[in-house]
Order: sequence, then C-alpha cells, then structure tokens
Amino acid sequence: MERRDFLKIAWGAVGGVAAVAATAQAAPLPPRPLVEDGRLPATQDAHTAVTNENEVDRALPEEARYARHLHRRHWRHHG
Repeated sequence: MERRDFLKIAWGAVGGVAAVAATAQAAPLPPRPLVEDGRLPATQDAHTAVTNENEVDRALPEEARYARHLHRRHWRHHG
C-alpha cells in the first residue's frame, strides 16, 4: 500500500470518528425525588450496614477463587 493510500484511509477514519462523536448525545437522566433538605427520601427497606459481635464471631473465612482463563493461541504459519 502506498503512503498516499494509507493517508487517505487514516484521514477518512479520523473524519468518520469525528462525525460520530459530533452527533452523539447523552441519555437524559431520570428525575430524582428529593425531600426539602436535599436528601433522598428514606424507604422501609433501607437500614444501616452495622453488625454486632455475634455475627462477627459466626462469620467464616472463605477462599476467594478467581477464574482467569488466559488461553493464548499461537498461530504457526506453515509453508
């Protein structure tokens, strides 16, 4: 490929990306109901993240296992 052709493709790609970026719009956010003092309203299901010593004593440590599948394919060219 000649240098001219590469530059044409590169400038075309830059122009396409710029055109898409210029027309992109963010999705509107839904309205949030606020109480007079600016906080979110409390719900019946909400509770603080507090525990007591009994729960801490009953907690058992667990081993965390992470599945990392990093299989790389090595292509060999024959011929």
